[in-house]
Amino acid sequence: MSRSKKGTGDMKPRGPRRRPFVGPKGDEPVSVPWNLTEEQQERLRAAVRALHKREGRWQAVADLVGYPVMYLRAFVDENAPIRGQGQRHFAAKVAAALGVDLDDLLSGKAP
Repeated sequence: MSRSKKGTGDMKPRGPRRRPFVGPKGDEPVSVPWNLTEEQQERLRAAVRALHKREGRWQAVADLVGYPVMYLRAFVDENAPIRGQGQRHFAAKVAAALGVDLDDLLSGKAP
């Protein structure tokens, strides 16, 4: 017998998620610490800016990376009252959108 009451039974997929799971997933390289260093954050900021330049709009970048536009803009804005720190999950998403290896992106080897 199938359940059809709200809150029970099978859940339907809601489509692509706008915000990614930000906890440890195991899909990031072990060599990358959860919190990035200042150098790694600057390289990641440069990568996000390059991605924005390539795509032309923040919404297109947000769709590729899976993070909200406001997070992306606060991350790259030097004058933002609360500046994003950028953690490894975010860095992995940016690297995937650019088509480069995460370790290469954070070490400065990626263009």
